[in-house]
Amino acid sequence: MDDDIRKRRENTRSQIESNDPDLTKLNIDTRNHDFIPPDGDWARDGKGIGRNEHIKELCFGSGMAGAVGRTDFEAFCAGLACNKSIERLIVCCCQLFGGGIFNVLSRFFEQNSNLHCLALLSGFGSSPNAMRFLSESLLRFNTLRGFECCGCKLCENDVEMLIQALAGHNNMTKIDLGGNKVGEGGVAALAALLNSPNSSLADLQLKSCSLTDEGAAVFADALGRNSTLKKLNLDNNGRITTKGWSVIFTQLQNSLSLLEDLDLSGNSIDDDAAILLGNTLTNNIHLKVLNLSEMNSISSV
Repeated sequence: MDDDIRKRRENTRSQIESNDPDLTKLNIDTRNHDFIPPDGDWARDGKGIGRNEHIKELCFGSGMAGAVGRTDFEAFCAGLACNKSIERLIVCCCQLFGGGIFNVLSRFFEQNSNLHCLALLSGFGSSPNAMRFLSESLLRFNTLRGFECCGCKLCENDVEMLIQALAGHNNMTKIDLGGNKVGEGGVAALAALLNSPNSSLADLQLKSCSLTDEGAAVFADALGRNSTLKKLNLDNNGRITTKGWSVIFTQLQNSLSLLEDLDLSGNSIDDDAAILLGNTLTNNIHLKVLNLSEMNSISSV
């Protein structure tokens, strides 16, 4: 290891163990400016983070797969489980231990009541059990307010399982599924979540989710009945035709809908659907932001 890198990592370890208030974010990865135990003592640094009171965001980088074995990571997480300050966890190595990273993190999930956001920034690849491990872990606690799973290339069954697991987090205000194939099963699970009297969902990101007319119909009905959702992103769902958009736009007239921010950019909305949208919004007093960019299918009419 380069002397400068070792020195940097030893300094980070000192900040962790001295409870330095300036250290609020920690990236664990093999990149030069990130942290891994300079001497390979994962148990020591897990305990140090477990005692730390100022780290708010922890990220496991994509290089973790080549940096740590399961035994060392389990020792690290045994100490990490004592941490109560981390509010946001980012996982860029979902395939670690065949998805078993989520099993190993379970105690941390269960014991840190301040964990409010979980962000997954990599795919599950060839780890068929990873989503099951994640879903099982999500069922063991209920503190999340935000969940991000962007571009993870999830299939319909994965999304359905995931949404069902997230339903127990009653304070969830934001879900981002951008870049995943939601499918009809996933849409049905989202509709059930929106229809739940316990739902607090205010921000739903469904950019590039391959939604269809059938899915739009199921989702639209739930949208019309929901009064918590304020922000909805349906950018780049080109499989929805005028039929699907008409159903969605009609539901915007429902008095229960309090939607304030709607992103429809990058879709194939034609004149008929656009006219319906315009008429629908005539008496809508809630919508404040409407994005119709990259909409070449709407003519001057």
